Order: sequence, then C-alpha cells, then structure tokens
Amino acid sequence: MENMPSSSSASLASSEAHFLIEPPRGWAALAGCYMGSAFVGQERPLPLLQKVKEYSEQALKLDPLLPEGLQTAAWAKMMLDWDWEETERLSHACGRSRRPTKGLLKP
Repeated sequence: MENMPSSSSASLASSEAHFLIEPPRGWAALAGCYMGSAFVGQERPLPLLQKVKEYSEQALKLDPLLPEGLQTAAWAKMMLDWDWEETERLSHACGRSRRPTKGLLKP
C-alpha cells in the first residue's frame, strides 16, 4: 500500500501517457476518469472538473464528432460552467453522431 498514490487524480496523472495511445479517444478517456472522480467526490471537484473540460476539448479538437468527447464536454459545461444551452447542444450532437463508441485503450 505504501506505493499507492495518495489520490485518484495523482494515480491518473501518473498514468496519463498510457491513455494517449489512441488520441482522441485517450483524451476523452482521461476526461471520463476525472469526471468519475469528481462525481463520486474522491477529491475537491473544481480541479477535477477543470481537467474534464481541458481533456474533452483536446479530444474534440482532434475529432469534433467523437461521442465520448461530446459526452464529457457536455458534462463539464453543465457542472463547471452552468452553460445549459451548450450542454444541450453537445448532448444532441452526441445523439446525432451515430458513431459507435469503441474501447478506449488498445489491448
């Protein structure tokens, strides 16, 4: 147990390179991990939500129709910015994407 990181975000930060094997899905995967940590209250949510926003924006720069990027961006807009119109737009775009989500990491 002494080798374990002291927090979930420290653990994520130490393994970020592994998520980026397949950008943009890797950026979306990181955003989703930080989103989950913020949602369950493992740490103070503001820094985690800022990472969700940053990583989902990175994913959408590379692929504007990526469902995972749209989902995490919508969640960040709702929880961090309280931007309901943009949250709705992103949510609807995700529904219209009709692209299947894939595994986020290569085996």
